[in-house]
Amino acid sequence: MMKYFSLFLLMAFAAGCQQRPGGRKGGGPLDASGADFVKRLDKDGDGKVSAQEFDGPEDHFSQCDKNNDGYLTEDEAPGGPPARGGERR
Repeated sequence: MMKYFSLFLLMAFAAGCQQRPGGRKGGGPLDASGADFVKRLDKDGDGKVSAQEFDGPEDHFSQCDKNNDGYLTEDEAPGGPPARGGERR
């Protein structure tokens, strides 16, 4: 019986330590990928987020727009949890 209990604990621990795709641990709503970010904000379905679609502060948009093309793509999406007030960093 103890053997099965130990095996169960080991499996539960291993499941909790698995990493998500993209190298992130966890899996809550604050742990979104760049694709999740674009999908959430891309109102016109073009696969990128314009300044008009962005729901954060203007200066955050320009900081994230690394190539200055006026759009945020998956690789430019801000990471981490939203800043205070629901705005993303």
